[in-house]
Amino acid sequence: PLYVRAGAVVPTLPLRRAVGAPEPAAGGLVGVAARQYTDLVFTIYPGAASGSCRVYEDDASSYDYLSGKFAWTTLNYTRDGDAVTVAIATSGAYPTLPTARRYILRFVNSMPVASTSAGAVSYDGAAVTAAVTVENVPLASAASVAVTFAPAGDAPLAGAKGWLRKAQLAKRVLNEARANPDEGAVAAQNALSQLAALPQLLAHAAGEGDAAAFVE
Repeated sequence: PLYVRAGAVVPTLPLRRAVGAPEPAAGGLVGVAARQYTDLVFTIYPGAASGSCRVYEDDASSYDYLSGKFAWTTLNYTRDGDAVTVAIATSGAYPTLPTARRYILRFVNSMPVASTSAGAVSYDGAAVTAAVTVENVPLASAASVAVTFAPAGDAPLAGAKGWLRKAQLAKRVLNEARANPDEGAVAAQNALSQLAALPQLLAHAAGEGDAAAFVE
């Protein structure tokens, strides 16, 4: 299992190449640390009313950071019920620092996004995670994104990612084994099939604005 502090924010880079970014060197991920961050992903975990993180950046090729040529990108968020406000700001500078970048905000164990002040919305049913992608954000000024989620009600989202993953793995094993269950196991296998298909159903429901599907 992966343990994360409640309310933590984990910054990462997307594995796929960003549009317009230089082609990666042979090996795909080789040399990532030497390239500038045209995209940043911030994964926000539930369990706290506020949280923050910051990302250090420099040119990755010289000692200019010793003379103050570096930057910090800081994210702060506050949570109030079903609403989350995210603020991102970059301080400092160096010659190759991008002038703008794309931010991807991921909200783990969340209901679908009901509204957002900026960006495009998506939902990963398998990860039970909503995402807001904000394109071409200038680094010269602070950015703020206000996100409101559909009311959770009695939706059992805590732990959902784990049991959905286990259901998909179990279904895959049955499919590979081409198991032919006896009559008493048919109902259980049907239930497993429905559970394994739930991530796609949740993603579709989120895209259609059907928050009721999460609590049915």
